[in-house]
Amino acid sequence: MKTIQEHLREADRKRLLDCLAYRFLSDPIRLLEAREYTVREIMEGYSRHMNSFIETLLGTECGRSDTHVFYLYPDYGNDEMPDLVDLRAIEADIDAPGLDFTFTDWRESLGYLVAETKLTQDNLTVMLAQYLEQASFFGTEEAARSTRIDGIVKNLDAGIQSMRDGESMSADEVFDELCRKHGFPIPEKDSRQDELNSRVITAIHEYGMYGRTRERKRLLTSD
Repeated sequence: MKTIQEHLREADRKRLLDCLAYRFLSDPIRLLEAREYTVREIMEGYSRHMNSFIETLLGTECGRSDTHVFYLYPDYGNDEMPDLVDLRAIEADIDAPGLDFTFTDWRESLGYLVAETKLTQDNLTVMLAQYLEQASFFGTEEAARSTRIDGIVKNLDAGIQSMRDGESMSADEVFDELCRKHGFPIPEKDSRQDELNSRVITAIHEYGMYGRTRERKRLLTSD
């Protein structure tokens, strides 16, 4: 298996940047926040920015993991979902929790391996785009990223304390507030509709978990 960095080096750069730009432009919130720019300006600016980030990652020294592997599994109605696992963990328990690398140093995550399973290799550009989105979540400059992460940790601590003090908001309240902020209509409340929606979500979750287990088994048996 090759590392993330090796795959980034070999990737079709234009195709990867186009994939990133498409995914960026598919988010209506981002478009609203950049409404003063044309779609072309947004796409070209984002592509330049991410191309520079890729060059930074390719110039970063990294090791090679023996156990951490990225792979994709099917997600109903969406792109394939990325998952990061420790092979030792899923060998012991196929349903072991996946790992998060949002806070992980690039020098480490660039050395994680990429599965050679068919689904992952067939959608390699999407998987690399997902990696880049996650790796750049707190910024694309190392110093600024470290500062933002420190701030996020402090905010998380404050949020936990707020929850303990009973000052938290429900998910519905957060969603409604987001609608108000951007001028979207607030959906009406309907208990029967909520019940049916819950069933749909449960079925989608079961679909995803089936695909995740299947791909993990294939990962363990692939050469």
